[in-house]
Amino acid sequence: MSRKQVYLGCVALVLCLGGAARAGVFSDDFEAAHDYLVDGVAGTGWDGFIGAGAGETASALNASTDRSGQLFMQSAGAYWEGAFSPRGPFLYKVVEGDFVATVRVTDFAGVAGAIVQHNDSFLMARVANLDDAGAGEDFVCMHYFPTWVGNMQRNMDDSVETEGTTTGDGFNCARYLQVERTGNVFTFRRSFDGVTWTAVGGTLTREDMGGLALQVGMAHCTYSATAGYVAFDDFTLSGDSIVPMNMAYRPKPSNGATDVLTDVVLSWVPTDGAVAHDVYFGTDVDAVTAAEIANPLGVMVVAGHDANSYDVGHLAYGQTCYWRIDEVTADGTSRGAVWSFAVEPYAYPITGITATASSTYNANTLASKTVDGSGLDENDLHGDDLKTMWASQKNAPEPAWIQFEFDAAYKLDRVLVWNSNQAIEALMGVGVKDATVEVSLDGVNWTTLATVELAQGTGEPLEPEVFDLGGVVAKYVKLTVGSNWGGLVKQYSLSEVRFYYVPVSAREPSPADGATDVHPQATLGWRAGREAASHKVALSVDEQAVIDGTADVVTVSEPQYEISLDLDQSYFWKVVEVNDAEEPAAWEGDVWSFTTAEYIVVDDFESYTDDMDAGEAVFQTWTDGYEDDTNGSLVGYNDAPFTERTVVHDGYQSMPLAYDNSGGIYSEAKRTFETAQDWSRHGVTTLVLHWHGLAANASAPLYVKINNTKVLYNAGAGATNLPVWKQWNIDLAATGANLKSVTSLTIGIGDGKAGGTGMIHVDDIRLYAEAPEVVTPVDPGNTGILANYTFEGNVQDSSGNNNHGTVTGDAGYEDAPSGYGQALIFNGINAYVTLPIGSVLSSLSDMTITVYVNFPAATGDWQRIFDFGSSTTNYMFLTPRTTSSGPMRFAIRTDAVGEQAVDGPGVPVGWHHVAVVMDSATMTMRLHLDGATVASGVTSLLPKDLGDTTQNYLGESQYEADALFTGSLADLRIYNRALSEAQVRYLAGDR
Repeated sequence: MSRKQVYLGCVALVLCLGGAARAGVFSDDFEAAHDYLVDGVAGTGWDGFIGAGAGETASALNASTDRSGQLFMQSAGAYWEGAFSPRGPFLYKVVEGDFVATVRVTDFAGVAGAIVQHNDSFLMARVANLDDAGAGEDFVCMHYFPTWVGNMQRNMDDSVETEGTTTGDGFNCARYLQVERTGNVFTFRRSFDGVTWTAVGGTLTREDMGGLALQVGMAHCTYSATAGYVAFDDFTLSGDSIVPMNMAYRPKPSNGATDVLTDVVLSWVPTDGAVAHDVYFGTDVDAVTAAEIANPLGVMVVAGHDANSYDVGHLAYGQTCYWRIDEVTADGTSRGAVWSFAVEPYAYPITGITATASSTYNANTLASKTVDGSGLDENDLHGDDLKTMWASQKNAPEPAWIQFEFDAAYKLDRVLVWNSNQAIEALMGVGVKDATVEVSLDGVNWTTLATVELAQGTGEPLEPEVFDLGGVVAKYVKLTVGSNWGGLVKQYSLSEVRFYYVPVSAREPSPADGATDVHPQATLGWRAGREAASHKVALSVDEQAVIDGTADVVTVSEPQYEISLDLDQSYFWKVVEVNDAEEPAAWEGDVWSFTTAEYIVVDDFESYTDDMDAGEAVFQTWTDGYEDDTNGSLVGYNDAPFTERTVVHDGYQSMPLAYDNSGGIYSEAKRTFETAQDWSRHGVTTLVLHWHGLAANASAPLYVKINNTKVLYNAGAGATNLPVWKQWNIDLAATGANLKSVTSLTIGIGDGKAGGTGMIHVDDIRLYAEAPEVVTPVDPGNTGILANYTFEGNVQDSSGNNNHGTVTGDAGYEDAPSGYGQALIFNGINAYVTLPIGSVLSSLSDMTITVYVNFPAATGDWQRIFDFGSSTTNYMFLTPRTTSSGPMRFAIRTDAVGEQAVDGPGVPVGWHHVAVVMDSATMTMRLHLDGATVASGVTSLLPKDLGDTTQNYLGESQYEADALFTGSLADLRIYNRALSEAQVRYLAGDR
């Protein structure tokens, strides 16, 4: 699809609704024919797919085309593990919040006895923005994988794979798959009939995925060059945030929420086309379900409400409330789902209580038994086992007492007491009869609160007695026993005690305690103490000042405080809740902390999609010269995907910026901000921009304009033909621009004099208080070069060590990019080079091999740039692609030690600089691409461990089945030392 075309709607959205108290449901039976690879997802209800972009592959992804009434996926050499290049087909919906996803597998490549090796399919939930959950791939999935295991649970965390429970029943496994998310906990199930479901493995907790939007849908891969396929049907996805047909969705409070504030305001996302909303609210679920405007059934009804929020007033503590929103559109009124929530209780149970006593009967009847919940069933009834109770020593010195210590002072509301409840209590009577209750703040000075009498236990399941504590403030509570119910033996016993407190301190901070990457324009929030009339907020970078009360304090009337902070700084804060009409008048909260982000993103190019109707294409934000003859720029590619997804500095995408300055014009891409930005706040000092040039580019200056203030890179020196990611740190104060009102940012190429064409990639434009240090390239010189092949019409070693090579087959020569002389052409048919370096390698502990490579389009699996060794069990090699489109890999092994490898990304077609570094001091190996470290790992092997190798090839493999290299090599160097990243960058062209 062309970048300038308008997307056309093509297939209707298929949706269905569940029962009365239901969440939104999206479903697809795939009856409507649609080819996603050709027509995208517009009009289908799906949010996106993987399979047609750079680093992706799919030979089929369609509904009712290859398989009637089914979704068909086909691919070869597709990867959802390892280097994830290329990723296989994946069709998804974006989901926020909890959900249940279900699908049925209807067809699959291979059967028992005639399998298609590595053919795999699964139901997946993947982080929509991978950066939000750390570096690398993040997803969970439930497999239909009969070629290996059957059904399987799998987890990918920062590209590190954990295979969960497998069923081991191969082609006898279940075809119905289900994944459920509750918070950050995932559950995986399978079914043979779609009705009865069983769990596959235990639940999986992913803290890093909590609260993140996920891509949920069906995926396929075939971890080999053989084509495989899968077909799916009957996909359903339910959850509060799922967009259903003609219904309100994404309720707040969420459906089933608990501990909701008493003054909550209901809100929801309206359906498209809603002109009004009928609101139903009450505590009777049946009434809220059945009520209509004409028959309100005693619940609150508001007809034709004109906003998507509603204030129901102050609710009673502990209530369960039900509500429904019917959407009014031009076509009529659509009945909504019934949602529920529970209002916060007046008081909360205190946890983590320490119980001690004057004496203990034995090790099974400790005082701690009264606060550990032992003996209680799901209905809070206590049993008759003495080992779940406290009992004092018989005839111990009196008075007998039991004491409870809390972690802080609390305003106590009530206490629940389960008296001793042995089966023989009626006979023994050791349960406490009367006791004096005392309270203390320090455990030294005590105040008598009351004398109480407890009912005697019966040995039957026992309910608690409730005693009002009247809001007394205490950290300690002591019960001193006056008598028991039997009066025969001086021994006393209690089953369980539970204290409740009124929350008068600030709690539930936002940002959460310990949060990182907080935006420096922060709004601090918290859940207010129950009685607070005002709030004193102390905030400082000095934790002790906050603890001591010497930090600056601001008093606010609401439980939030907006403040402008500095970047990359740790802050400490606390809230004192104040009400002069209460005693005590102030409640001091805990000290919380958070760290602000290291930088502010101006544009990281991750949010752009290929959806032009939504205005989300990169060139719809960064305007170019497409319709301006005086501007030679073109943003994005002509066909989707419009962004670059292989040459990326960080994250998933970068912006391609082509320039054509023929005739002495400029090429500029401009982003205009809807709201002027203030770059003078938050301690910002530096604007950082990353770009990547190409060696084949015409050299031209690079500049930015902040508003209309122009800043040149490196005083106007050529910058576009540097074939590495470059970091440009721009001192904002030195620009003279109006930093308080930045309305636009322009990236420009050219000087209005010389012409020329080319393309650069731009990524990660950020604002820093202290910018990262720029790696300054360092010339490594010739020290330690053992062999250097410049391929100037031959394969002679120019290092002076006479390690001259021998060409086999029909190799040729061509000019390499400027600065790299000539290159040797490998035809992929019969050409390779043998090097006499066996004794060289056997002497190496440290090693660096660098080479400039022209990577062709994929032509064969496991090609070799070099392969130095003696056999298929003794080698070290560098392959540009493990498969026709797989990752670049460096590996080493010996006869005695298995292969150790590092995988880099998939390498795009064209000229790239590659380096392999082995460091004996750290026992590590590094893989560099275009000057940047793209992979590293530990190794127990060094080149010397290979011994005096006898088969040292360029373009050829130790394995006869592997394809010969198709491409070109220039300036190959072998060093006897581990070069630094700065030295590798220099050799890569950063000069």
